[in-house]
Amino acid sequence: MDYSTFKNDIEKKHKELEAQLADPAIVRDGKKMATVGKEYAVIKETLDAIHMLDATTKEIAALENSILDEKDADLKTITEEDLRKLRAEKQELEKIVDVAMNPPDPMDTKDTIIEI
Repeated sequence: MDYSTFKNDIEKKHKELEAQLADPAIVRDGKKMATVGKEYAVIKETLDAIHMLDATTKEIAALENSILDEKDADLKTITEEDLRKLRAEKQELEKIVDVAMNPPDPMDTKDTIIEI
């Protein structure tokens, strides 16, 4: 699955879960409300990371363009430092999104018995 498809799927799921959380029938059912609430929290966290990643990527591109046009050495140094920080932040966000895109196998946490 590519990034844009994943992003669209997460946004769609987020809207669906918001609608479910506003549904009075689900609100009255405590178990269903807890399940939907937990799923919503996970989806919201992932969606926030995606939005932050998109914003960081745009900001990096803007700073890279501004460095090319910058004549002042001090401003260029400050911009380069900002770029280093943003690139590190982008790497962290990419890790979060990658884990969300490729979740670990639930069977990995199960105990196994190996007979020798």
